[in-house]
Amino acid sequence: MAKKLRNLRTSEADLIHVFISSAQAEFQRLRTILRLDIENETIGRIIIFRVDLVEEKPGTDIETDIRKTLEKCTIYVGIIGKQYSETTIKEFQSARSMGLPLLVYMFRKKPRTKRTAESDRMWQFIEDIKNRGIRIRGYDTPYNDENELRDNVLADLGAHVATMTIQSAQIRRILS
Repeated sequence: MAKKLRNLRTSEADLIHVFISSAQAEFQRLRTILRLDIENETIGRIIIFRVDLVEEKPGTDIETDIRKTLEKCTIYVGIIGKQYSETTIKEFQSARSMGLPLLVYMFRKKPRTKRTAESDRMWQFIEDIKNRGIRIRGYDTPYNDENELRDNVLADLGAHVATMTIQSAQIRRILS
């Protein structure tokens, strides 16, 4: 009879911290689902991810909270929807200036509707990201299914971890 193996947690210091950025009001439920899925993702039954959400920080200065949280993160995951969010843009810009790997996704439950000043500002931000050569997953056909988005975020995180592991091994070889 096969024994059921349990997932193991690594120490907090060894976890890969993932920063999830999005308009909070628009994606509160999705952020919670993504967090649970990412934190339960395993490699060889070892849990390796911790999700950091700025709204859980006790500080009163959002910009300081963003900077401090991003400083301990390894990967940035941004979800762009319909709502323009100055905070989301600051999070993206900070992550980019820190050199974090950027995983950016477009998610819309409904197709783009009438133009508004808010949607125009959002599209200007999206085009700016694209013009900087940053890939936006779902740009041509935005994700509209939470499960599909979740599966793709998890797959992309796994690919980034594999790439980071290979790069780390190459650096160790060079240094030794």
